[in-house]
Amino acid sequence: MKENCSFLLLILFFMTPVHSRINFNHQKKWYLINDDFYIDVKSFQIQKTNMYFWIKEKTYEKRRLTINCEDFTEKEKFGQKTTNFNPIKLNSQKYQIANHLCFITKTKGYSKPFLNVQKNWVKEIINIHNNRVKEIIKIEVPKVINNDNREMNTQSKKEFYLSQ
Repeated sequence: MKENCSFLLLILFFMTPVHSRINFNHQKKWYLINDDFYIDVKSFQIQKTNMYFWIKEKTYEKRRLTINCEDFTEKEKFGQKTTNFNPIKLNSQKYQIANHLCFITKTKGYSKPFLNVQKNWVKEIINIHNNRVKEIIKIEVPKVINNDNREMNTQSKKEFYLSQ
């Protein structure tokens, strides 16, 4: 009787479904912001006060979006055509991008939103950006450490971290 129960329990144990814990959102490139407006979370650049993203809508091809966080303006480039910088309209998709991500540029007036209110595309961009910054630091620090003069070495390290 004991053998039958233990055998039955063993069978039930192996019959339970196994669920994979793979996060497929991590592999996505295009995230829906709202309606039919998508942002590419893998191919973006942050330079001083500007952010560069690829965006697309269902009815349009992808285009390059530039957001200037210092004066809260945006422009688009599609092929050879480029718009002028225009103010970002309140409650637009571009406003959401700037509102959630301008803090990355370290421009005055922006702060990081709370984690519990961040959308998946925002979290993904922040994570990728933070990983890129860590990689830059790993690459740059050995160059500073290899200086011959130890006082210069310490000073250079301080300047490097302050400039970040």
